[in-house]
Amino acid sequence: MAFGLTSSQSNFYTRNSTLDSTIWNQGVIQVFPKVYSYKELNDAFNALVKNNDSLRAVLIETADGVVVEVQPFQYVEFPFLKVETDAEMMQAAQDFLNSPAELYGRLVRCTIFQTATTSGVMISGHHLMVDGYSAFVMSEHINHYIQDPSYLPPAYQSYAEYVEKEEKHKQSKRFASDCAFWSEQFAQNPICDYISNEKNTFDFSSLEVNRRIPTALVNRIKSFCAENELSTGTFFNTVYATYLHRTYQMDQFTIGVPVLNRTTQAEMNTIGLYMHIVPLVIQMQQESFLSAAQTLENSQMNLFRHQKFTQQDIKALLKNEGKTYNALFDLVADFQEFEANEDYEMRIPYSNSLSVPIEIHMQTFNADFHNLKMRYRTAFFTEEEANAMVDAFLNIAKYAVEHGEETVTKIPLYTEEAISKALAYSQGPVMDYPREKAVHQLFEAQVSKTP
Repeated sequence: MAFGLTSSQSNFYTRNSTLDSTIWNQGVIQVFPKVYSYKELNDAFNALVKNNDSLRAVLIETADGVVVEVQPFQYVEFPFLKVETDAEMMQAAQDFLNSPAELYGRLVRCTIFQTATTSGVMISGHHLMVDGYSAFVMSEHINHYIQDPSYLPPAYQSYAEYVEKEEKHKQSKRFASDCAFWSEQFAQNPICDYISNEKNTFDFSSLEVNRRIPTALVNRIKSFCAENELSTGTFFNTVYATYLHRTYQMDQFTIGVPVLNRTTQAEMNTIGLYMHIVPLVIQMQQESFLSAAQTLENSQMNLFRHQKFTQQDIKALLKNEGKTYNALFDLVADFQEFEANEDYEMRIPYSNSLSVPIEIHMQTFNADFHNLKMRYRTAFFTEEEANAMVDAFLNIAKYAVEHGEETVTKIPLYTEEAISKALAYSQGPVMDYPREKAVHQLFEAQVSKTP
């Protein structure tokens, strides 16, 4: 049976031909602390495919356009990889993730691997069929299958139900309410593309900065949030907003935030493209960090009430209103909290391509491990700039939990050490772009203000 593309799928399909398609690869590595046989792991992944129809969906070109067709299940012998070390396995997974999916072929691919002491699966799924939350669902179900081959997953939403539900929503009063909400959000024309760089715009190469966050700081942040009825995600979004407000001299702008878009237990068990990223419109005033965070918390709660309205829907709405946006945001940020599972370890790798200039993941995997991962386009930022930016995020966070009543314009972005390094670095030929000159001036202006 064939189905038309959903709004989110249409967004990814349209952009797939204009951007580096590896951008849309959603990766997950599931590592078991023992060596399972190839057959055990291959059987488990085949069971996953058999019981989840979205993993059997392919794109078909027709005279009326591209449609999605769910194919019958067929057992597949997936590729097998034998490596000696964990480092070799991670490099192989990175190479796997950096290889583009065949757009009209298998959109969710798998490789079985073994090391000397571990085994598992590497999965690369195109965002047309899977989202970030799907990585968790796939890992949980594979673990159940490997432990008990007779396992049957709980009720989930079929692909047909998924499409039908979206079509019904577009005819509902709720959809009309969503239109009104997003129209109001963009009534003041917030700045969306603030990280501009006219050179190398079509170079999507990216690198990462990974920074371990001290557990003591995370615990202090969580206490600060509990005391002030804030979510941890909102706290970090306020940190990023403070940085953007100060660095780019903006009062009203957007950042992209992922929304789960799963509202029923069946949807929570479904592998598919439900999550999407929507613009959070931020208004920064001459106010304290705490006040800004509380305002942002309310804004996010309002946004989540209208989370079924996708990027594609927003762009169509703005186009109808005579407004055009090349991008709805330049920075995407999320807070990912994964529960530790004694049966396996889940790792989330990313390809070396990125659609937006900056993507930030604040990740917690257990009570003792917290990591800030910032991905950045190398056409926009150098390695030194990216590290200085992460330094600024952490410095703002440390200062804010102790001085929440401080006005956001007075929170020091950088330590004296970071300023000295940045000033020394920025004397070179990298000062070609206006943004870099502005950052340089900000460094200089703060030298006398840093406590």
